[in-house]
Amino acid sequence: MMESIRHSYHLVDPSPWPISGSLGALATTVGGVMYMHPFQGGATLLSLGLIFLLYTMFVWWRDVLRESTLEGHHTKAVQLGPRYGSILFIVSEVMFLFAFFWASSHSSLAPTVDIGGIWPPKGIGVLDPREIPFLNTPILPSSGAAVTWAHHAILAGKEKRAVYALVATVSLALVFTGFQGMEYYQAPSTISDSIYGSTFFLATGFHGFHVIIDETTSTPTLITSTLRPATGYAVLSIFTGMAIAEIELDAPRTNTVWLAEELRKEKRSVSLA
Repeated sequence: MMESIRHSYHLVDPSPWPISGSLGALATTVGGVMYMHPFQGGATLLSLGLIFLLYTMFVWWRDVLRESTLEGHHTKAVQLGPRYGSILFIVSEVMFLFAFFWASSHSSLAPTVDIGGIWPPKGIGVLDPREIPFLNTPILPSSGAAVTWAHHAILAGKEKRAVYALVATVSLALVFTGFQGMEYYQAPSTISDSIYGSTFFLATGFHGFHVIIDETTSTPTLITSTLRPATGYAVLSIFTGMAIAEIELDAPRTNTVWLAEELRKEKRSVSLA
């Protein structure tokens, strides 16, 4: 008979959440494509997919919270996994966005005859960087400062201040996302308008999607931290620590990408003057 071997790792029990999350993501993707084309029932499928996906995220985080607190499975070795995964995710995203910056910079510095030899191409409306982009520029670094405040409050054991800081972080991220959506709605160009529209909307769109990911990871942390006195879970010791570590690693890169994009917008507006 094989003897049990003690180790520092957590062998996760069978769970339905990976397959349910995959089905929710599939329904969201298919529903989004159907809604944008548009096909009948696309909005319904998109809504159901999002609801199912959010529910899966909630119950999955609930299980992770139970495993880390009540069951005590999240040892130091286990905690390294999400941290390394976050680092690899950020590195891959940096390289992904770097491709779009390269494409945009190459097209602007050496415009081809296909777009008239000028940048921006003729007939393409350019966003004014002194309007909504100017408002969004201080909001994003402020969100990063707020999450850093939360991190230091957690290390100091000041849970109320950490909750306030997380509220500020999520609120600023939501305001940023709202302004970004407003900018897209008022944009004089679209993603199909030459290389300018393609690189602009892909780069800023994926950056905005990254901010939305930060919101979805911060909000459950905020809720569980706020409910800690009622549940009795030591949430801020392990679960929030990992979530904050992930977001804090992301904040400098996110701010750098946004500021770089705003500098490129400013150069475009100067070239048109």
